[in-house]
Amino acid sequence: MATLLEIATIKTNSGWGDFHNKVLASVAIKAYNIAEEATPTAEAVLWAKKALLSPHKEAEIVENYVIAANSSASIAQIFAASDASIQSNVNTAVDDLLGA
Repeated sequence: MATLLEIATIKTNSGWGDFHNKVLASVAIKAYNIAEEATPTAEAVLWAKKALLSPHKEAEIVENYVIAANSSASIAQIFAASDASIQSNVNTAVDDLLGA
């Protein structure tokens, strides 16, 4: 389990860059998937546009959600998560934040 101090300083960890890039790519994929939905909500379309225009900003929000959702894991386990796991976490984060 990650300690609160480890979570608070996670961005200073050497594995942060790769984790950030995984979340960044997952945010873009989620935005694309929303855009491809038959009837996305107006709020979802707005989020998808924001995510594609400013992916780092949206990724930063989602990263905090993903880290909090996985706080029972160690930092090493969070950073070692598979692409599929990260994508699933990002999808859940965005859906939850949009109230889907």
